[in-house]
Amino acid sequence: MSLDDWNRAVEPKVQGTWYLHHLTIDAGIELDFMVLFSGVTGQPGQANYPGANTSSDSFVKYRTGMGLACSAIAIGAVQDIRYVSQEEHCKMPEAVGAHGITEVTKSECWKL
Repeated sequence: MSLDDWNRAVEPKVQGTWYLHHLTIDAGIELDFMVLFSGVTGQPGQANYPGANTSSDSFVKYRTGMGLACSAIAIGAVQDIRYVSQEEHCKMPEAVGAHGITEVTKSECWKL
């Protein structure tokens, strides 16, 4: 994986989270909650995916250390969106299922 590949996956999550944090701070908005979705694992060769999600977990510690609301929910594969549903060769459900991680549906995610 190239550095560009890494950054392409990591930067949107890291920069987006940081932007929302500063936007609310600068505007004087005190949030009752801030929930980040974090993943458990990616496909083989996707070290950038858990890397990006680790940043969410670290950000929760940073923000709660400031006395501000923040949580991260780590989910497994979402069966009816994007890669998992569109790619016939996707082995993620079987691979993570072997470790006790089950798929969730998009509607189950929204209920969280």
